[in-house]
Amino acid sequence: MSVQPWSLAGVARTCLAAGTEDRTANVSDNTVASLCSQFVNVGDPDVAVGLGIERVITKMAFEQFASQYSVMENLARSGALLLDHADGVPGAPRAQDWIDLLGVDLEQYLRLGFAAFVAMVENGGSVSRELLLDKRVAPAFAPVAPAEALAVLDRHFVAPLDRLRGQARDAEASGREKWSWNPLSATPLVKIGGDLVAPAAHLILDKITTTGLYYTAAPAWGSRFTDALGTMFERYVGTQLRLLTQAVLHPEIVYGPNGEKGCDYLLIFDEVVLLVEVKTLRPTVLVRTGQDDGEAELTKRIGHARDQLIRTAQLVRERHPAFAAIPDDRPTVGLIVTLEPFHLHQTGRAEQLLISAELAVGAAWAHDLEGTVAVLAEVEDAGARLLRVLGASDPWRRHLREAADGLPDAANPILDTAYERWSAMPQDAVQQAWDSDSASAHGRGVVPDSGF
Repeated sequence: MSVQPWSLAGVARTCLAAGTEDRTANVSDNTVASLCSQFVNVGDPDVAVGLGIERVITKMAFEQFASQYSVMENLARSGALLLDHADGVPGAPRAQDWIDLLGVDLEQYLRLGFAAFVAMVENGGSVSRELLLDKRVAPAFAPVAPAEALAVLDRHFVAPLDRLRGQARDAEASGREKWSWNPLSATPLVKIGGDLVAPAAHLILDKITTTGLYYTAAPAWGSRFTDALGTMFERYVGTQLRLLTQAVLHPEIVYGPNGEKGCDYLLIFDEVVLLVEVKTLRPTVLVRTGQDDGEAELTKRIGHARDQLIRTAQLVRERHPAFAAIPDDRPTVGLIVTLEPFHLHQTGRAEQLLISAELAVGAAWAHDLEGTVAVLAEVEDAGARLLRVLGASDPWRRHLREAADGLPDAANPILDTAYERWSAMPQDAVQQAWDSDSASAHGRGVVPDSGF
């Protein structure tokens, strides 16, 4: 049970920072399991100094919860958000911008990242550069030629061992090595001689999610990109909310002489009015590790969204003329939707941050919203379900996904369309490529279907 994606990544980071080339035997599965177990059981310094369980739980949540989400949705969101909602957004990257940055267009970049992941998983985590350039493997990268594909991987996914070792050591916080930044999250493939090695293959997929693409694009384009991302994500959330056909959807309402605006969306159900505020937030290291300054960060990042919802609810109750179309004869609840997960409902901070006498407010991230609206899209009592969950008296019980409890799963059509558009691969040709003598000699020689 200790061998998990996050523990493997942690062991790999430790090996980069503190490992040597001196070993007398090959690494066995038992060795890996032992190392992962040791990683899991590293003592938490916050416990030793009596700072409470909250910090421990916070670190565990941000360390482990990401591996519990479906990868397909996280990959599909990349194209659905960054391509399908970019038109007309000032500063949003265009097709040529992505090509200039990545070396190929964005959807081809997603394909190449996925192909690299498959290659590593199906070949024991190590693939020779010679194999990747072999013409028999070319279908795995089509329509990009193998040399061009490898150049893109070298540019964005690969780093030499010495560089990664230096980065791991430089980023270590004394006494908190376990929670220090892992350079494999930026470049998950290690160049060792003529081989590319993936110590934690799931980090390859992380590079082609919206999170990974953010850390690729933001350094290159700066505030132009981050500002545009906010508008793109707001539009994206609106597209998701429109799947709830039981409600009337209103975009943000301008109500003041200086252009003051209400929350981003207002959904009117027969049973409830749902106010939604959208934020392209990502938790800082202070939040992820439960530090004291993380409280101020949360108040700044989530508290502002909460206040915007409360103010909008007040305007509706006061019957401000700009909100005349919004009824005040039914309960009102609020929802903050963030691009990245904050795991607020798993920490004691939820009560301090989201509790309000004026409005019940919950928080969810994109993944929660996508799954919930897909299930509730055609459900008659969707409004009642949302009221029951988001109107709960205890903030830590306001889990958006629980509104879909007891209902059959449903695919999100927005994500399905985006995923199928870039993930289509010539499966027979790819299978044949990895079944070739060259590939089989290097690993099991099998490529699964490109779906999950």
